[in-house]
Amino acid sequence: YKLENYDLSKKRLNKAIQLNPNSSEGYYLLGLVESSLNNKMLSIDLINKALEVESKSEYISALAEINHDLGRNDQAKELMKRAIKLSQDVYENHFLLGLWYFEEEEHEKAQEYFHYCIKNEKSNNKYQIYYNRNLSRLRKYEEAIQNLSALPKSIDILIEMGKIYLLANQHDDAKRVYSEAVSIDQNCIEAREALGVMYFDNDKNFTSASGEFDQILSVNEDHQ
Repeated sequence: YKLENYDLSKKRLNKAIQLNPNSSEGYYLLGLVESSLNNKMLSIDLINKALEVESKSEYISALAEINHDLGRNDQAKELMKRAIKLSQDVYENHFLLGLWYFEEEEHEKAQEYFHYCIKNEKSNNKYQIYYNRNLSRLRKYEEAIQNLSALPKSIDILIEMGKIYLLANQHDDAKRVYSEAVSIDQNCIEAREALGVMYFDNDKNFTSASGEFDQILSVNEDHQ
């Protein structure tokens, strides 16, 4: 399954289930295979069979993700809450639930789950970025910037700071951090694009804007 050899996975898992019809793991893994093949309804049936045999957090969270893929967002969130209740220490489940609330612009609820993630894994950049991105949606720009500034410097952190400065209409600070990102990686397209747009729209400095856009095209000539 992990090697994406789904036909072989299906054959072996079906055989395992024939040998042991009470294999919850067999039903669960077969459900993941069918989900990867976009047979979502069949995958739900299989994982539900796994849950009939054994109630495990990983089965419920997989079911939540599949329902979310199908656009059943409320059902997905309720399932993920069940998974979290069974196993509090799977931080990725907290993150996904926070992300789903974030996507629905329910930022107060998202903050609860993102905060749990960074409280337990402070060094995880993904968790930090989304926690502070969500803070910025709550208009807590200064707090978000302070949090990100305290983290080890990286392209991802600088890019996120730039986005938050732009949301706060602090264009000079945005240019500063995007320029810092470019100093770390000359081919950072996202930073150069943001700089080019600011030079063009805000400063009317068309020469500098063209320089950034030309550099982007030298890295990726198909970039739009």
